Amino acid sequence: MENKLNEQESLQLITDMINQARNNFRRGAGNSLLFWGYTLAALSILNYVLLVLFNNPLVYSVWALSIPLFFINYFYSRKRYREALIKSHIDKVIGDVWTSASVSIVLIVFICYSFAYGFKSWIPYMLIVPLIMSAGGTALYITAKLCRFKPYAYGGIVFWLGSILCVISSIATNRIEIQFIIFALGMIAGYVAPGHMANRKAEEDV
Repeated sequence: MENKLNEQESLQLITDMINQARNNFRRGAGNSLLFWGYTLAALSILNYVLLVLFNNPLVYSVWALSIPLFFINYFYSRKRYREALIKSHIDKVIGDVWTSASVSIVLIVFICYSFAYGFKSWIPYMLIVPLIMSAGGTALYITAKLCRFKPYAYGGIVFWLGSILCVISSIATNRIEIQFIIFALGMIAGYVAPGHMANRKAEEDV
């Protein structure tokens, strides 16, 4: 004869499953944020140094390194998701949020480069970093609300403030180099710091 759960036991079981799913997500999200945080901060600093030393548009090609890194992280994340003991609707929604953010970032780069090339102007290039930081901040903030982890929300706010600072600094100096320093600092404060916090919290919850 099958054992039937009463209403209170059923609610407790659902609550436990949601909590476990959130813990699983934090482990994965922490690793992903650390991967992209350190990688993109390093690429941004490299781009800044090359731009200051050579002042040649070809130095922006260093960002092409992010393409193979994207696929490496994608397959790693897919493997981690398949191996997760519990998969919740929250996990899928968060994955969709970051997928849409990634698509938005690709479109931002494409649109800005297209306008720059079509109108023979360098101004659209100055919009890329602040718009990317704005999109990344939105994804971080939504993620914070979905998994109820405040450091992600703080990371999102850091990115929004960074996008504003990029605009102000570019208008004030009429140069783009400082944006890469702001972006690198934003990755450390907005991705790396919350990523370490998430991993530390996951270890404490085990």
